[in-house]
Amino acid sequence: MFFINGVAPSEAAISQTYCLKKNVSALKKRKNRRLDYHRRPFRRFYFSSGQIGILFFEWIIPDHLSFYNLITVQDDLWFLRYQQVGDSRGKVIQMYFQYNESMSEVLKIGFLGAGKMATALASGFVAMGKLKPQNLIGSDPYPEALKVFEENTGGQITDKNTDVARDADLIFLAVKPEKVGDALDSIQRYWRESHCLISIVAGAKLDQLAAHLPAGARILRVMPNTPALVGSSASAFALGEFATRVDAEITTALLNSVGITEEVTEHLLDAVTGLSGSGPAFVYQFIEALSDGGVASGLPRELATKLAAQTVAGAAKMVLETGIHPGQLKDAVTSPGGTTIEGVHELEKGGLRATTMNAVRAAAAKSRKLGRPRSKGRLGKIS
Repeated sequence: MFFINGVAPSEAAISQTYCLKKNVSALKKRKNRRLDYHRRPFRRFYFSSGQIGILFFEWIIPDHLSFYNLITVQDDLWFLRYQQVGDSRGKVIQMYFQYNESMSEVLKIGFLGAGKMATALASGFVAMGKLKPQNLIGSDPYPEALKVFEENTGGQITDKNTDVARDADLIFLAVKPEKVGDALDSIQRYWRESHCLISIVAGAKLDQLAAHLPAGARILRVMPNTPALVGSSASAFALGEFATRVDAEITTALLNSVGITEEVTEHLLDAVTGLSGSGPAFVYQFIEALSDGGVASGLPRELATKLAAQTVAGAAKMVLETGIHPGQLKDAVTSPGGTTIEGVHELEKGGLRATTMNAVRAAAAKSRKLGRPRSKGRLGKIS
């Protein structure tokens, strides 16, 4: 592995760097053409007669593929890689180029739909340094939504989905379930092989999304949640048939920048929707109820809400950081005959556990219902 710091190097610079490290004669220089992130592919490296040679006269991938197709992400750095086997001129080996720039420098992201969830994700990506505002574009038919998106992200806005398809590499689908078919149909003719679609639409299945795009389209299905806005999202995603490990790595890097993410199989995503997708609303209700209880006990509203929210945040952090089962943590603060066990008894009398479980199950069931198409294999207007 060798490293090239700074901006994208020229072909001659790669040659000279490589040859210096290997103490071999420099290859003949060609025109000092800079690598174009979005169009130019990289070169082949071969073992030839026991020596590693660099062929500068042959592209390794067609021009319709982009920089995005060749990268993997680790620790906020981009690694470019390509491997091909079976070439008649020798054994092809895998080489890596590391650049001192984050994905914000090169990745162009678009959102079809600029509502609350899209704004939360986009503003989170920007705030966490994963995306530059000039590399972001969002479309929506509603001017009010576009205004909020622009104010919170600094990105470009448009009322045309086709602008997103033309400008972005990675396209987030963030429309209402009943608008999915129309949104994807509007960009189908502008779809490129370098595109990747990430759907955050509840209930929209991968095969149903694929039915609205050209064959072989790379698609992922993600269920994030709104705490992405403050870097505390809980997300899960599933890969479509043609999505690659690079797609998975990029999605993970983006979502981890605004919280945590886990890769799952698609059949689990409806349950994820019911739990972490809808869960923030359930927790907000619980925080509000805690605050109401504090007010009823004599606390000022502002103080009661602050204490309630921090109590929930602290308890969640205890679960995540200690790895101890929530039941054990609960037992640790319920002294015999004390105040806490009296409160826990009231929660049990009110059916807190069963009601919460039923809420998650109901939200998951609604997600499954939203994914039932009116016509086989396609998503259209869903009642």
